[in-house]
Amino acid sequence: MKTLSISMRLWAMVGVATLALLSVGFVGLLGAASLEDAVDLSNEQTIPAINAIDGAQAAVLQIQAGLFTHLINITDSKKDKVEEGINAQRVLLDKLLAEQEKRQSSAAERQLMAQDRTAIKVFLDVMPSILALSRKNMEDAARHVIENEMLPSSARALQALQAHAAFNAKSSHLSASDAARDARNGRLLSWSVIVLGVGIIAVLGLFLVRQIGRDLKQVEATVAKISGNLDFTLRIPVKRQDELGRIA
Repeated sequence: MKTLSISMRLWAMVGVATLALLSVGFVGLLGAASLEDAVDLSNEQTIPAINAIDGAQAAVLQIQAGLFTHLINITDSKKDKVEEGINAQRVLLDKLLAEQEKRQSSAAERQLMAQDRTAIKVFLDVMPSILALSRKNMEDAARHVIENEMLPSSARALQALQAHAAFNAKSSHLSASDAARDARNGRLLSWSVIVLGVGIIAVLGLFLVRQIGRDLKQVEATVAKISGNLDFTLRIPVKRQDELGRIA
């Protein structure tokens, strides 16, 4: 260290401080990127998936309610209006499922979607026979189909969708946990870099101050002796290659 000039040691301290600052900034950028990825995943995958499956469940219930309403109405005009509502919910249901299929990103989700499609198809396949019997005002036969085919198939469809909803909730929780973990790791790494940088700067600064202070005291003592004794043969006992050494 004695061969390094004071200015070089000061520049070394500045370099360490700059490196620590850049490291903290880099860690911050990594944390921000990780958080941005988590937000994008939530906005593009998790939230739409939750909304799609919830909407599909609501559509199944609306279709089921529409079939009951169709059965209890007598006039064709009212039945026509109810059928319009049922068909609209069926179109919405298919649209929601199709949109969700485009967002599939894992084999587990594809399997759940296949189960959703199968269960919902069985439920929807029962619908035309119920509507036809209702149109003919064959209430007993329609109720028989509802009780023995429609209600069990709708229950299975809702159960499949509920399993998919639980999967989405779990995925959302895992994404949130990963984002929180990345944030904690980022903060820990940032503080570690800060503490390490401050520690190195403090050690270098203390070492530099002690060396300079000790040598300045030697210079001061020698100058005092020369001034007091008028002995110009005295030499300052400073053996170093920096600015103080050259002055001595």
